[in-house]
Amino acid sequence: MRRLTFFFFCFSLALLQASPGNAWFGSDKPLVAINGIEYRAEDFKNWWQNWQEKDQPLPETLDPFIEWQLMAREAKRMELYNTPTYQRKIAVFLSVRSLMLLKYEEIDSKIVVDEQAIRQEYESSYTPRQMVQIFFFAEETPAKAAYDNLQNGTSAPAALKELAPADGGPTHYQEKEMRPINTPADWHDALAACKPDETAPPAPWGNGWVILRKNGPPAAGDDKDYDARKRQIGDALADKQNARLSAELMDRLNQKYNVQVDRELFASLPVDDTPLADDLAGKAIITTNLRTISVAEFMEKLKKEKTFRKDYGFQKEEADALKQRLLNGILSQTLTSWEAQDRHYENKPPLQPVYEFYCQHRLIKELENLLFAPQATTNTQEITEYYQAHLDEFSLPAAVTIATVSGDEATAKKFWTGVITGEDFMALAKKYYGNEPRQQQIPINHLAPELSQAILPLAIGEVSPPFLQKDNTVLVKLFGREKGGPLPLSQVGDNLGKDIIDKKFARLRAEYLDKLKAKSTISVDNTAWQALKKELGEIK
Repeated sequence: MRRLTFFFFCFSLALLQASPGNAWFGSDKPLVAINGIEYRAEDFKNWWQNWQEKDQPLPETLDPFIEWQLMAREAKRMELYNTPTYQRKIAVFLSVRSLMLLKYEEIDSKIVVDEQAIRQEYESSYTPRQMVQIFFFAEETPAKAAYDNLQNGTSAPAALKELAPADGGPTHYQEKEMRPINTPADWHDALAACKPDETAPPAPWGNGWVILRKNGPPAAGDDKDYDARKRQIGDALADKQNARLSAELMDRLNQKYNVQVDRELFASLPVDDTPLADDLAGKAIITTNLRTISVAEFMEKLKKEKTFRKDYGFQKEEADALKQRLLNGILSQTLTSWEAQDRHYENKPPLQPVYEFYCQHRLIKELENLLFAPQATTNTQEITEYYQAHLDEFSLPAAVTIATVSGDEATAKKFWTGVITGEDFMALAKKYYGNEPRQQQIPINHLAPELSQAILPLAIGEVSPPFLQKDNTVLVKLFGREKGGPLPLSQVGDNLGKDIIDKKFARLRAEYLDKLKAKSTISVDNTAWQALKKELGEIK
């Protein structure tokens, strides 16, 4: 059940509630009073925004809202906010949402990539475009010989690329469109010194040698190329800003929380399974003004990280790089968590109404788990007895008698028009498909999924709307259903058990709410409720 509809930090809800244009006549009047506590339109809006499921219509009455408030207040009265499960779930929720808000506040909201910036980046990093022929050689000697042959005209590029390495050809050849952004730094100067169709002298590259040749003149940028690259450039610029803003945030947090890393101790820590010296385990490797992290803690995290990377097939990482990456991760996660908590986003919009709803929602869950769940149980005997007493509920047709027609979509549409205007199925089949289809009796479990789905809602004598099956548009008429026996208990037992539990749970909850309502004083302003329903309906 989805009871929390979180739009991005619920900003749309906050803006909606803050807009004077959305005020409605009588909005200051209480919508409902429950045991002397008044709830107004904004209370209902906050609740409904988080409670509703996708495409769920407004309730006809305030009963769901009233029942929810009664349950939440009863849970508070019983002090269920002290239960470990409640506190753990609230802590996790608040931590995650606060981190999201911190990221938005410090990073996402500050990233600005406009058309001018994208155009400038395109002009400087993506133009000009130059086709480059790249000849790779394993050794210097054949590379120099090939270059000399190109220079003196003994060999042409087209011929060189076809030569086998044993005959002085390259070990690998590639022709590629190069732009400033994807040209290796070592190649920039070499290509810049060449005119179109000129070749740069051999140069070391990787474990071998490379010859570069400009193939034709460079191409300037154009609107078509710009449009094709625009999104890629915008994303890259946003990523750069993200990295810069993240680094700046971490710098500020390192200063705020006075982070100190014992670099000498850090460098001495082994990455392999060498046992730690007894005097090292308790030493602080990271100190802050809130807490310290010991060598033992760090090494435990390092062990888990190594196991994770091994289990999921990551390449082995250089020891110092692995330690540094883990250290950065610990600092980032720890400091941002502290900072997010310190800002108390739960006390102000847009998180405040969502947080308050979630707290009440979890209180209700604690109440339900305490009062109803222990009684809403079942067992094998009860499931078996229900199954045997309601065999019809678990029986499925063993076979169906059908006739089908299939062909192109246009013919199927004409056929369907005839069906809905009352014409005979067989007559239509002869008219549009040339013959009457044969009736077939087919076992249910032999039907193709598309055909089974189309037949499922049909009554005997009905025709399905057109549907696709493979490459054809098909219509099917149901002539009969032949019942089979019930599904075996082993197949339906689990779902049946869940249904029994759900029904018991719902009954217990309804009985409990009846008792709460009986001892409560509830007053609904129906005029205010109807006005609110109208307003929310118009907004939707």
